[in-house]
Amino acid sequence: MDLIPRGRRTWEAWLLDLAATLTSRDSQLCLLLPEAGPEWFQQELEAVGGKLTSNPVLRGRFDKRAVQAAITGLQPTTVVVGFYPMLSPTVLSTVRMRPVTEAYYIDQSSLEIPQRMGWKGLATRLRGRVFSRRYQKIITVSDFKAGRSRADWGYRKNASNASTTGCPWSVSRLPLLPEHSGTRLSLPGRWPPTRG
Repeated sequence: MDLIPRGRRTWEAWLLDLAATLTSRDSQLCLLLPEAGPEWFQQELEAVGGKLTSNPVLRGRFDKRAVQAAITGLQPTTVVVGFYPMLSPTVLSTVRMRPVTEAYYIDQSSLEIPQRMGWKGLATRLRGRVFSRRYQKIITVSDFKAGRSRADWGYRKNASNASTTGCPWSVSRLPLLPEHSGTRLSLPGRWPPTRG
């Protein structure tokens, strides 16, 4: 993932929860990130059975050699790609390396996808239809996003699955609000039509 752990936010908490869940199922989460992040994250990840490898060449770009070296060293059977272009030739060739038998993609993008028409649009959808088969599932943040991706990129209908990458309240360390407390919540962020 092109992610640098910083504070106790959603992604960091979600990854720690995922590592603990996999450990309880006799599996291990091995993260390959551009930077290791703060010491507390590394310690908590190891405490729940996860492993962290970092390589700065992965910041902002998918470095095929670095990822292939990590796969050769770790020998994973399942690979999850996030924050890199899923249909790029370098990503696609990497998710087919041995001993990888399953690949998943986490699509967190909320940017507007350019609409391609005519032959370019047909070629884009055909490419998405063919190459999305390399992934068992494409995990999106909402049903709206899954539908938009299928329409714009041509993913097969059962390729995408909506799943939030949030974390349970207990992990987020936020107090639960009593029902009908009159408390108002605010969510800062962009609300463009592309997010549904």
